[in-house]
Amino acid sequence: METIFANLNLNVVGLLWHSVNFLVLLGALWLLFFRPITRVLDERQRRVQESLMRAAEVEQLAVAAEAERAEIIAAAHAEARAIRARAEKQADGLLVRARANARGGGDPLRLARVDEIVSPKQHSVRISA
Repeated sequence: METIFANLNLNVVGLLWHSVNFLVLLGALWLLFFRPITRVLDERQRRVQESLMRAAEVEQLAVAAEAERAEIIAAAHAEARAIRARAEKQADGLLVRARANARGGGDPLRLARVDEIVSPKQHSVRISA
């Protein structure tokens, strides 16, 4: 064994001393840098996972809110159709009554005026002075 070290011109004591220094340096670097860096990386990974979970929850809430919004809009459209149908029915009733009143009075000018004010095609009442 000594011949190998002698042929390679190795100093055994120097080799051991450098090995001990390397191990001490490795331990110091482990304690001073590697541990804190791994803690920071683990904490960051945990925060990323929490953020992803919150994003998934928010996405589920957004889908639920969109469904609720669609239901509310559909209900509003149905209510608007019902109101419009009622209004058209009332307008038709008013038109029939106005024509009946105009015919009942026997005044053709009055009947022409009612037809001018209330148009059966538009179902709307125009206000005239």
